[in-house]
Amino acid sequence: ASAWGPIETFGENLTYPALVAMEDGSLIFAARRSHDDRPWEVELWRRSPDDGWKMMGPVVRSRFPGYAQFAASLAIGPKGTLHMATRIFETRDGDTQMPITTVGYLVSEDAGLTWRKANGENVGLPVTAETIDRIASAEATMGSVLSGGSMAVDAAGVPHLVYSERVQASSHGYIATPGDGIAWRHVELNPFLPEAARGY
Repeated sequence: ASAWGPIETFGENLTYPALVAMEDGSLIFAARRSHDDRPWEVELWRRSPDDGWKMMGPVVRSRFPGYAQFAASLAIGPKGTLHMATRIFETRDGDTQMPITTVGYLVSEDAGLTWRKANGENVGLPVTAETIDRIASAEATMGSVLSGGSMAVDAAGVPHLVYSERVQASSHGYIATPGDGIAWRHVELNPFLPEAARGY
């Protein structure tokens, strides 16, 4: 880290970046792409060791035009599997105080070319809040907003996703892992916090 190569620029209107390095030295980069006239997306880019950055295409897309936010997180698992977690924040009418939020997951065995759900079901790209492997959903009009966090993959290849749910005057944190079949297991983190912080 005492010396750096030249700055490389690529993409357009990209924010909220996530970056991982594959075993072959390739870099996989995900970021939100904002558009003026159509729904916003999570774009995936790849840089191989002997080539420049190439856009692989949108992976996630909002269902509505206007402001959206994704907070995508990437992790590498055993055998080079690529895992993505995301919190989809979208609004029907542009009111960012009343979002629809979804926490979702995808996994790829071919460095982001194709994706599937945790149960093995293939998905078409780009996914939406309806077609992603949905872990949790909420609507602010019903008093609930979800936030996504980082993720980790253990030595057995099991993803662990961190997310929280804000309800009225408090929040609840969770770790989600794939269960048997199509269900996800959710462990609430609040009971493990110091007592003074549990209801914050």
